[in-house]
Amino acid sequence: MIIRNMKPKFSKAIRINRKRLLQAGFPASTIHSWEYGLRHPRLETAKKLSKIIGIEINEIPYIKMEVND
Repeated sequence: MIIRNMKPKFSKAIRINRKRLLQAGFPASTIHSWEYGLRHPRLETAKKLSKIIGIEINEIPYIKMEVND
């Protein structure tokens, strides 16, 4: 598992777009955790967030799951 570090632009975009994220169905507790760096979205969710909040994927600290065979 790889976790990317917290990005200030992501935190600000989460704060500004809180209502849009709630309307998209994300729980308030999850939004709060993303905003303050307590949790990070998975890659699939980060792609959705990128579209909703209008920032590039490389500005989102996401978790990428790697499977070792």
